[in-house]
Amino acid sequence: MDNAALIDMMVKAGFRCTIITLHTELTAKQVTSARKRLNVVSRGGSGPLPLGSRILASKARVIEAALFMGAYLRGARKPLLGVDVEAVIAAHQSYLGYREALNFTPTECLSIDEAWVVAREYRSKDLVMRACRCCQLTYVALTSTNKSTCPYCSQSVVKDRFHCDVNDAAMSDRPAEELLALALNIQQLTNWGYSSHEIMKQLGLNQPEYLTALELLDYKDVERREIVALYPAGDQLVRALVSQESMPLLRSA
Repeated sequence: MDNAALIDMMVKAGFRCTIITLHTELTAKQVTSARKRLNVVSRGGSGPLPLGSRILASKARVIEAALFMGAYLRGARKPLLGVDVEAVIAAHQSYLGYREALNFTPTECLSIDEAWVVAREYRSKDLVMRACRCCQLTYVALTSTNKSTCPYCSQSVVKDRFHCDVNDAAMSDRPAEELLALALNIQQLTNWGYSSHEIMKQLGLNQPEYLTALELLDYKDVERREIVALYPAGDQLVRALVSQESMPLLRSA
């Protein structure tokens, strides 16, 4: 999308000036002019952007953020490398549709600015998606807190030296560089007609490692290097690229 089209899309979506200037390099005065040209009344706030901890201050807000992130991660291009603003807009529209169907309270609704902040904090690793070991649903949690509570069933997870659950157990003992090299081997074996299970057995990979390698193959080489630099440990890389929801998909492959 060219810059002019992006400007119009962001202005119509109702982003505050700060976010529009970050993505388009417009000045505040130019943003105001664009609003006038498009006959858009600014709905965005002013001042500093809210922090994730403020947005996720209640159980209801955690559920709201989980609904948005579910839509965003399905459509975002490379969410680990930057905020995909087009995907934020599309996901926010889907999220508003979910809310309407579920009859959610209007006062808890995430604004488009708050949705952008949630996507940014996922990119910066200040926010993660966790899978509840009790109800198996996925929710949003801040990495800065030692305790997270599932907003759906209220199951609490406390991180301490005596605690170990499915979310904290290591998913890979390999360095990320090794997983990157194995991804290329997987590509070759796939081209030779090997099935996913045959490849995993041949290369000694567990399911999360295999799925992570497949995700890496969707990126260009320079982007793979950037991701590996962000997540040098294999366990970090697996958690960043593979959601708990994707795990059952391989079993039917």
